[in-house]
Amino acid sequence: MNIFLNSLPKSGTNMVQKLFHLSNIPYSKRSVAASSCFGRYGTVKKVLRQPCLNDVPVAIGLEVPVAVSPRWLQRCLRGAKGYVSGHAAYSASYQSILEAENFKVIQVVRHPASVLVSWANYIAESGYYWKQAHTYLTQMDIEERVRFLLYGGCIDGNLKLYYKGFKDVLLQVEGWVESKGVLTVRFEDLVGGQGGGSDEVQRETIQGILNHIEYDYQAEDLDRLQKDLFGGTHTFRGGQVDGWKQALSDKLIEQISNELSYISYLSKLKFENYR
Repeated sequence: MNIFLNSLPKSGTNMVQKLFHLSNIPYSKRSVAASSCFGRYGTVKKVLRQPCLNDVPVAIGLEVPVAVSPRWLQRCLRGAKGYVSGHAAYSASYQSILEAENFKVIQVVRHPASVLVSWANYIAESGYYWKQAHTYLTQMDIEERVRFLLYGGCIDGNLKLYYKGFKDVLLQVEGWVESKGVLTVRFEDLVGGQGGGSDEVQRETIQGILNHIEYDYQAEDLDRLQKDLFGGTHTFRGGQVDGWKQALSDKLIEQISNELSYISYLSKLKFENYR
């Protein structure tokens, strides 16, 4: 069973991963993201994974511009035993490689304001893969970090270290969302009543995921998955669909709404409401 589970950072990936764990679908411990060329052993990663002169690079980085060799990406996917996770930008070349390797693709999405708040908290925690960004943004309060992630900018004034604005990040996910072969899963539909959502929608969403990956299940499996799904993952903070409203000022919420208002697929996903 070949599955590529892609998402924006902090958009609820761990909840789908828990669904896989409860369904005995193993994790390959392989991920495709900007961190594939950063973080621990970053220099070695860049040497081994970035494109050679004769390669047509495959762009993967969402928040920072990172590209890898198509040969490395193909080897990474082909050798995976279990599902592969990712925070990867869309490209036709990437999708072609996934199709060639017979991968089922799931794109997880979440309300942009929720992502920004969760990301701003996460980036200030120890262990964040990009040390320079962590050091720089930890000096800010939560609203300053959210604002930086929203508009992007240079890390500590260094022109070589640029973080993309959130609009650009969201636009790089649009291709996954619009692709007919990709299942888009809203975090808000998966949390159920315990997270401020709907238990009925949660059950339908779980069923849709299992159908997409062609997983054989019975009604009692759905009962068990729905009962055990909420909470208990290593980055779980509370999982409430509207938790961002208490974390942000009205002024910053308005800035987020204005900055992201022209991204058409957000309306299709019912993420146009900021009140």
